Amino acid sequence: MAGFSISTFFEIRKSSEAIYDERYDMLRTQVESAISILDSYHARQLSGELTEADAKKQDFTQLAKLRYEPNGYFFGLDDNVTLLFHPSDALIGQNKKGLQDKKGTRFFDEIVEKGLAGG
Repeated sequence: MAGFSISTFFEIRKSSEAIYDERYDMLRTQVESAISILDSYHARQLSGELTEADAKKQDFTQLAKLRYEPNGYFFGLDDNVTLLFHPSDALIGQNKKGLQDKKGTRFFDEIVEKGLAGG
């Protein structure tokens, strides 16, 4: 019985890791897609096809529509931790600096800090 329990534990652990790895790869692919959208609008801006304001408006509209499973969505923050795009139009323009989650983590501030550091 002990051997079976140990074997089952390791099988469950291995399955959990596989699920996590698959989800991580899926999310990475979605982020890469979002980055390619950003790059395409930036290229159109650099070529003179779009103004910076038009490129941002169209780009942010596209990114705010993107979703990933199970309930994921994209949002964008500027260096001041202000939402540039979000699926909920009511949140756009709100400053999230210093906002803490239930554990006291300044989630939005950390995202911006890691992004500015190249993360």
